[in-house]
Amino acid sequence: MRGSRDVIETPYTLLTSVVAAISCRIRNGRWPEAAMSLSSVAKVLNIDPKKLDRLRSGEHKFTESVFVSVLPTETHPVEFLPLLWVAHLWTVLLWHLIDSKKFIVTFPDEVYCRFWTLHRQALKAKGCLIGDEDIPWPAYLTERRINPATP
Repeated sequence: MRGSRDVIETPYTLLTSVVAAISCRIRNGRWPEAAMSLSSVAKVLNIDPKKLDRLRSGEHKFTESVFVSVLPTETHPVEFLPLLWVAHLWTVLLWHLIDSKKFIVTFPDEVYCRFWTLHRQALKAKGCLIGDEDIPWPAYLTERRINPATP
């Protein structure tokens, strides 16, 4: 999770960050130079920052219709839905609520980030990636941030 009360990124936080970065890549032809703040992600996804914060933290239900509404219009939702499903599964199976504000994460970061890299490779193999060039994921999408002060 991010923001003043956040300590670590949830699967929904990474999901929205990835979708926002892909949206920027589609619209501008390049990845954002750095990880985007919550307000920047909200602007790119055209969603209220407070609602985005509630979605990322799990306070607001991240339904398929909500997810499809924030996807870039230039894409087909079917390309992104597996990411939402995995975020749902990981939230339920791998994040355990300790009390009303604390979670324990029961998986290593390498496994978590490896999934996103493997998914990108699968999209590339199917020819679903944006553009003809082989532009790697920006480092901020594959490096986990635990410090809430980090962008």
